[in-house]
Amino acid sequence: MTIMFAGQDQITEFPSRSPLTGDSTDEARGPSAACEAPAPTSLLKLRRGLCASAAFLAATAAHADTFRWGTEDQSIIETYQGEGNGHIATIEFRNNLTFSTDSDYRVQLSEAGQAFTILIEQGEGRTPDRMTVTPPSGFVAIPPSILVDEYDAGSIEIFDASEVPSS
Repeated sequence: MTIMFAGQDQITEFPSRSPLTGDSTDEARGPSAACEAPAPTSLLKLRRGLCASAAFLAATAAHADTFRWGTEDQSIIETYQGEGNGHIATIEFRNNLTFSTDSDYRVQLSEAGQAFTILIEQGEGRTPDRMTVTPPSGFVAIPPSILVDEYDAGSIEIFDASEVPSS
């Protein structure tokens, strides 16, 4: 499937016939055919935008919740589904020098039906920022808190308290 981004000047087209069946219908070319089939220029621009939006949404659907802040380079916290065996979530913090106020942030994000309280304590200037996660009762954050340098990332794993892995 061709992934198109906003501002792309042309669309890459698939062969007009399926290599497997020789069929020339859009259905034989797969679900992306609607994004790549020939059309008048005005329709192509609209279709490119819609297809780029669909590709963006599909690419970002892997995480459940997000918090961003900053005026230029934004810092971001995202939640991701855990990998099973009691691991219910990963909370990832990508820290950028945001040029925003030195205020701290307390937010609540969710993953796997559970809400987590996250405290971001912003260091002054290029001082690392701290992320502390407080999971709901019955869950544990490993580690509970991390320091993350500017332009770096770190994560905290959330486990069911009865299934914490041994280290």
